[in-house]
Amino acid sequence: MVLITSYEKKELSNTEKITQNMGERTTMFFLHQYLDWEVEYVDYVGADLIALDKVNNKRYAISVKTRKLNEKWNGDKPIYLESKSVSLFKDDDAAYLREFANDMNMEPLVAFVIVFQKRKKEKGNNSAYLFLIGLDHLIELRDNTNFNSVNYTKDGFRLSFGNQNNAIQMLRDDPMITRFEMEITDHSISKDFGNCKTDMVGKLDKEYWSKQQGAFGEYLALWYLGKNNKMRGYHVDSNGADLILIDTENKKDQYAVSVKTFTYQNKRCYEFEAKHKNNLIEFAKKWSDPFITEPMEPMICFNLVCPDKIYLIAFTIDHVKDIQKQGANYIDFNKSGSIIIRYSDEMLNRIKMDDEIIFKEITIS
Repeated sequence: MVLITSYEKKELSNTEKITQNMGERTTMFFLHQYLDWEVEYVDYVGADLIALDKVNNKRYAISVKTRKLNEKWNGDKPIYLESKSVSLFKDDDAAYLREFANDMNMEPLVAFVIVFQKRKKEKGNNSAYLFLIGLDHLIELRDNTNFNSVNYTKDGFRLSFGNQNNAIQMLRDDPMITRFEMEITDHSISKDFGNCKTDMVGKLDKEYWSKQQGAFGEYLALWYLGKNNKMRGYHVDSNGADLILIDTENKKDQYAVSVKTFTYQNKRCYEFEAKHKNNLIEFAKKWSDPFITEPMEPMICFNLVCPDKIYLIAFTIDHVKDIQKQGANYIDFNKSGSIIIRYSDEMLNRIKMDDEIIFKEITIS
């Protein structure tokens, strides 16, 4: 892990976002590599990661907070921190995390990634710590008057270092906290950095717009499938699914959704490949709540972007089997196992009439 900052110059406008992403991905790596947990990224105000401990059959909702602290050193010893305390977690953060965890029937955890950064002119290596703490235990630490390193202020939870700078040691000594430590060594930058061949620019440009189209389709689906169908939706970053939808009134209804967005190209059919279908099914199996009799259902959402309209068509994989049994073919499996949706005015009318399909027609003006 390399963290590059500049204290002599004004920090870049996206430094905070880069630091946040680094903390989240670092946490994912350590939990997967050293605890053998299955970990997925989610995009929600309450949680950043979901994790599955198969050995102990436990599921976790994790909020990751990354903080960077500047050190002043004298030789090999730190003299002081430029900040005597740092905000870790707000009361609203705790409430949103617990809400998400309750919806998913998971245990709430908080991961703190704390990076100690020396000024450029100081010698020696930088260090970083990852602390994984149960939300309930974090509240206990805050309310424990004998543990004065995590306390409560108007901001919520703060890590206070005091005159002895022993806050990190107190966290390290707590048997209820999982801890990883990293040493960030020196780095070098190639002199050729920044050179780019012109033919690569075009490739990257196409890839960029492909990602933007995909992201647009996912958030469009999140809005219509979630809000408009009175379900709570979460965005996930996984090879298997893009969204998780939960009926908050009846938690038996849970869906893993893969979203595919296509630009209209005068084609008669559009394909959801078999490998993506299989990944979606595996994702739904993995993240089904073991305490609910009904497993999470795999659902596919097609977005077809036409010049003046966008069609959103969502259905479960099981319903495709039902369509086949009826002898219809507006949505079908091909020989390779891919799912085919056929596009024509007649097929759209048949899709609209199917009560088991969510159909939205969005006019672009």
